[in-house]
Amino acid sequence: MTGLPLNIDWQQIVLHLFNFVLLSGGLYILLYKPVADFMKKREDHYREMAEDAKDKQDEAEKLRKEYEKKLEGAREEIEQMKQEAVSTAKAAADKQLENADAKAKKILEDAKEQAEHERDKMMESAREELVNLASEAAAKIIDGETDVYESFAKAAGR
Repeated sequence: MTGLPLNIDWQQIVLHLFNFVLLSGGLYILLYKPVADFMKKREDHYREMAEDAKDKQDEAEKLRKEYEKKLEGAREEIEQMKQEAVSTAKAAADKQLENADAKAKKILEDAKEQAEHERDKMMESAREELVNLASEAAAKIIDGETDVYESFAKAAGR
């Protein structure tokens, strides 16, 4: 070997370079590529999970808004039904009050009619009694009793 300082042999350098290229290529194929593929798959997997989570969150938000609208609609419907029930109950109460007033008026009219009937009966009875007393007094006058006034008072007292 001639000529090169520091004992450098070009053949040795080329062989080392070849070994280095072979080792680098082998390591690239055996280690770097599978690791890079694994990292890419992992990154894609997490990106996909994030997109799914975002989609699910958006869907959940949409459902929440929809349920809130339905809930508001139900509240309005309940309020409307409540108002209808109140108005129906008020109408029923008014009708019952009218019926009660009508019954009370009828009862009062019947009581007045019955009182008039009772009064008429009592007046008729009193007339009959007066007629009887008068006829008894007349009979006693005709019979000649002297104290007619006193007998009339006794008959009236019974």
